[in-house]
Amino acid sequence: MKLLWALTLSLLAFASTHAPVEAQSTACDARVRRNWDALSTTEKDAYKGALAAAMDSGAYIKFIEMHTEAMSQVEAHGQCMFTYWHRLFLIVFENMLRGQGDEFACVTIPYYNWLGAYNRVLSGACTTLGDCSAIATELGGFTSGSNRTLLINDLKTSGTCVTEEPLNHFCQASTSYSSVREQVFSGSNIGEMSPLVEEGCHADVHRSLGGAMKTLASPSDPIFWSHHAMVDALHTIFHKCRVGTKRLSFEEKANHPVAWTSCPRVIDSVPPSGPPFKPTDVVTMRTGENGANPINGSDDPVIGQYFKDVPNRFADLMDVRDLGDFSYSYELSGQLASMYTDCDGNSTARRLETEGGGGIDQQADTTTIASSESSSTYDDGKVDVIIVEDCDLSEQHVATWYNEAMTAMGGQCAENMADLERQACMFHDECLGGVVDFSEEFKATWGVKEARCKTIVNAINSGEQSIVYGEWREHMEAYFGCPVPASETTPTDQSQTAGPAFRRNWEAMSDADKETYKGAVASAMDSPAYLKFIQMHMEKMSEYEAHGQCMFTYWHRLFLVVFENMLRAQGDEYACVTIPYFNWMEANNRVLSGTCKTMGDCAAITTELGGFTSGSQQNVVINGQSNTGICVTEAPLNHFCQTTGGQCADCVPRGDWGSAQVPGSTSYASLLKQVFDGKNIGEMSPKVETGSHAAVHNTLGGTMLHFASPADPIFWSHHSMVDALHTIFHKCRVGTQRMTFEEKAADPVAWTSCARRDGGVFNPADIVTMRTGVAGSNSFVNGSVDPVIGQYFQGVPNRFADLMDVRDLGDFSYTYELSGQLASMYTDCNGDATTSTPTTTTPVATTTAPAPTTTTPVATTAAPVATTTAPVATTAAPVATTAAPVATTTAPVPTTAPVATTTAPTATQTTPVPNQSGQIANAQRFFNWLWNIFSHHHHHRNLAVEDGTSNGQQQDATTPAPSTDSPSFDDGKVDVIIVDDCSLSEQYVMTWYKQTTAAMGGQCAETIADLERQSCMFHDQCLGGVVDFSDEFKATWGLKEARCKTIVDAVNSGEQPIVYAAWRENMESFFGCPMPTNETSPGDQSQTTKDTATDVIQSV
Repeated sequence: MKLLWALTLSLLAFASTHAPVEAQSTACDARVRRNWDALSTTEKDAYKGALAAAMDSGAYIKFIEMHTEAMSQVEAHGQCMFTYWHRLFLIVFENMLRGQGDEFACVTIPYYNWLGAYNRVLSGACTTLGDCSAIATELGGFTSGSNRTLLINDLKTSGTCVTEEPLNHFCQASTSYSSVREQVFSGSNIGEMSPLVEEGCHADVHRSLGGAMKTLASPSDPIFWSHHAMVDALHTIFHKCRVGTKRLSFEEKANHPVAWTSCPRVIDSVPPSGPPFKPTDVVTMRTGENGANPINGSDDPVIGQYFKDVPNRFADLMDVRDLGDFSYSYELSGQLASMYTDCDGNSTARRLETEGGGGIDQQADTTTIASSESSSTYDDGKVDVIIVEDCDLSEQHVATWYNEAMTAMGGQCAENMADLERQACMFHDECLGGVVDFSEEFKATWGVKEARCKTIVNAINSGEQSIVYGEWREHMEAYFGCPVPASETTPTDQSQTAGPAFRRNWEAMSDADKETYKGAVASAMDSPAYLKFIQMHMEKMSEYEAHGQCMFTYWHRLFLVVFENMLRAQGDEYACVTIPYFNWMEANNRVLSGTCKTMGDCAAITTELGGFTSGSQQNVVINGQSNTGICVTEAPLNHFCQTTGGQCADCVPRGDWGSAQVPGSTSYASLLKQVFDGKNIGEMSPKVETGSHAAVHNTLGGTMLHFASPADPIFWSHHSMVDALHTIFHKCRVGTQRMTFEEKAADPVAWTSCARRDGGVFNPADIVTMRTGVAGSNSFVNGSVDPVIGQYFQGVPNRFADLMDVRDLGDFSYTYELSGQLASMYTDCNGDATTSTPTTTTPVATTTAPAPTTTTPVATTAAPVATTTAPVATTAAPVATTAAPVATTTAPVPTTAPVATTTAPTATQTTPVPNQSGQIANAQRFFNWLWNIFSHHHHHRNLAVEDGTSNGQQQDATTPAPSTDSPSFDDGKVDVIIVDDCSLSEQYVMTWYKQTTAAMGGQCAETIADLERQSCMFHDQCLGGVVDFSDEFKATWGLKEARCKTIVDAVNSGEQPIVYAAWRENMESFFGCPMPTNETSPGDQSQTTKDTATDVIQSV
């Protein structure tokens, strides 16, 4: 990182008027240190402002002095007191930041989770420290400035000011999950653990960041503090796991054989040979410019005030809960939370050993401490850790590898942990560019010998150590590929990519990922390739297969895959992009819960993917089709060019999304009905096509009203959402078994045919028609042989029945990341006992590997040990109990074994909510739950094989010839990964849905239908009224009427009455009636959701 404090311009920008004050009037909550990535932009700016003010005040330099002063430094490094010394250092620094002004009075030091950064490298999400760590770019950055050498407190520090060079390398595998676990847990006491971490991940990060961070003047770089907060979090985890959760008095701490171990002080020799540290020793921290005339920091006139009342004896600093007013907690998630809750998984992990020996000659101090007045208060409610559910995809992917490998090796134990670290280090050496040793200068400065992974790799290569798990390399490559091979020993093709493609919710993507996707779209628009996809969507024979047919979902699945291939080919920087999905169901939740009112306000993608305000009203002809709307000129839409002569419009027409209504057919209740009402694909596909799919096209307007709609980039995310619903349907109605082509073609649920619009019927072996060619010409060619885009079809399965399962697309297979309501739909299906009758004779493919799910780290972080130090559960998910499907289905599902959890709903998924009635319904649900538990390794599906539906689909009788491309059942591909990410509005709507379902006697087809009627009628009466399609839109898309309009008319005419009589009062008690369209409201029209939200959430 090489940030130099004196020239960190982005921080100084905050500092213009801030002056330090001695006392703050602002009352703060308990101190909680959080991951930098979890902070809001406002919180990050406040922290950077505090740093800038401190740099201006003269206080900041004092901490550099203390870190470099000789007597202080020899306690801080190369000693068993490393962790304790830096704990005090962080507390006093945090106090100083809080003293810079009332606006900074509650800041805490965020930690830099380099463990997560390494996960991203390993899983192929990025390649360098600068790319993989948000803090690297957000806390000052690393690209502005010139190469210089500065004297910082008389220490030469070279680098690019702000940085030495872009962060084009990464720290060693000593920051990997397996290595960090080994460093923290292989020591039996603090005297063993402290140097393992100091010389391992701590030193590696210092070396990798470089610049000032390579020297003892490293506190000059603001990232130093976040780096050491991470080290301190590991110390906190160690204390809980090795010492325990009991609050100890000072005497108990001082005489504890695990919590306190001593070692010789450094005087003037190495190894150290001075007197040992005592628990009552006061930590040495002295200031003094260039080391001259040092004084105790507590007496320094500039910063002495920040030491006041802070416990300062070594043994005082054991437990973050026992620091009085300066106590603090860590907010942990994912792998760090797993380390805290599971420790090392070894039954001997928390024995209170009495041995005093250790690898660094530490010794238990034998001084008997007299009774003190500083015994801890045991009932003050302070906690060391708060666990939240926030686990990104890379973290889940690495955790799955770790758990599967651990299971394959026989379970978690000390020997296997050590072997997994050996595997991680060797993989880094062979597939991530090679391990790098410390420089001689760095070794001399920090008193370290060799980089931890370098030592391990050398030992393996020499035969001194060996990797026990013989298949380690193949196993790791199956997960991570071998992206940067450093040798010729790779057993597989070097072109292998880093795992499958993951399609994520636009709103779950980082800003960097969004910009990359927009860049790929812009690049495609600049090329002739983008227009080819518009042509295919408009060409007559292609469009006949794409719309108004039972093949709608299959046709568009191939369309998306080929488009995604094209985007990935726009440049190396786009080689891993996937199409994000537009979760318009969440937009509907926000309208319903009163958060916002329009499509433009309620969906981030509508403002972030080009927006809808820049530009003027225009008519743009795209491939012969007139498209009218606000021709938006914001990137990436300003790269678009129409095909019909003249100059490019450099814009795409969009509707007025700022006033566009979010359709009622995108509600949770309606989508459940659309997806699960059909018993086969031939029934489901047209329900979604004419329902939510058409309604969103209509609402967005502009180009989205016509077949030229692929011109608008939001088209692809809209259809990615539709494709996700198809994926959910397949799992729930067809099942999880991997099938051959013949099995797919003969499956009465997965394959149903219907009449073609141009005559005949569809056959499973029919090749999908996608033809390019300028409208109005008679020159059309198959897309697969088009000279511009034909390459993107190469190798992609292209028969209709090939496209059933996203896991069976070969190298083009992909996975959806789902959360909240979509995750609930995937795991619970429609909750009807008729939807998942098990076929006990058909086992699930062996690739689903249920065993590893028992050790998935995140699954255990949410609650199992929440009581050990009383973490405040509500801080992580205040309404977690209102969204049971999410809370129980998002373990997260391992990337190789989602099926194991998805076909076995847990007890909390079927636990009756308050006001549920009907003992028979309860007994039935309990039986279903037991049955699912019993049969969760079996293929679940509805065996109904009825032919004929209202849409005229028919079972094709053709028996396809045996194929040679049967899927491999052991390739580890999955269709869905479930993550914990449920918004408040989503939880709120789920609470209404679950309580109402319970009041109506439980979830069944009739209840789902009635809830959709309630939802549509509420939209009509309280959310501005339902809107029908225009006649032009109906004619273009071959539609009759908007789904909710049909339902509302049927309810009003008496054709379809709402069964639940209290529906309106019930919905108003949740959502009010924010936009009434008539006078039928039985309650106060001014009621808002805010008035009732807390009570409702607490009642569930």
